[in-house]
Amino acid sequence: MNITLVNATEEKGNTQKMKDTFLNAMGEGNLTSEVFLPRDFPGSCIRCYNCTCETGLSECPFSQYTVPLWEKFLKTNLFVFILPADALNVPEHLNALLDHYYASYMADAPEANMISRQAVVLTADKSFVLGKNTREMKEALNKWGFSYIHTIQQSFLGADTSFQMKCERTVEKIKSYHLSVNA
Repeated sequence: MNITLVNATEEKGNTQKMKDTFLNAMGEGNLTSEVFLPRDFPGSCIRCYNCTCETGLSECPFSQYTVPLWEKFLKTNLFVFILPADALNVPEHLNALLDHYYASYMADAPEANMISRQAVVLTADKSFVLGKNTREMKEALNKWGFSYIHTIQQSFLGADTSFQMKCERTVEKIKSYHLSVNA
């Protein structure tokens, strides 16, 4: 399975532990690539709307970042978005990434092969409104047309000892769907 990990932070802490736990549950034999925000994708969308033209992403002022990343996305079977504990929202750098590809939303110009893709949102959430950034991320990915979006939250309000089990159950679902689509 071709997996792209999108890290919404470059810091290595709880998000690194969550990512390692999930990848261990996935097992060996997967082709994995990583994107670290903001290092690999700097800059916010400036709303020039060049991406909505016939030429698409190649006319974007950030095309040196948007085009290669989108090509990587199109080859990906499973997206794993790793979100740190943030102040109640999806991190700014991840929002910027999503904004750059809004022209590929289902309502505008859907990418047909995104419908067979899956996504996992791993969240280290310590907010008092547990899961708000997870819900926002899931809503954004729905607009891209993902068929399945799995969410796994690591709560730091108390010791969440079931994170490993949540990862293993999610991986079973992911592999089952992947086998049925590629059969």
